[in-house]
Amino acid sequence: MRLTVIVPGSAIIIRYFLNVIFNTLNKKSYNYFPYPYFVSAIHLGVGVVYCLGSWTVGLPKPFCTPLIS
Repeated sequence: MRLTVIVPGSAIIIRYFLNVIFNTLNKKSYNYFPYPYFVSAIHLGVGVVYCLGSWTVGLPKPFCTPLIS
């Protein structure tokens, strides 16, 4: 019973602090490079490459929808 509370709770706390670090670094990067659309496109591209790479290796299974069989 304790692990069912500790594991999700710690995951939420870790996610929160990583998000704070990400937002802080993101704001600092805009001081040096003030092009938010370009930075967002880079973030999106890195995320897509990361997801496609992990699906290719087989780490998580791809999300299946009725449109993708």
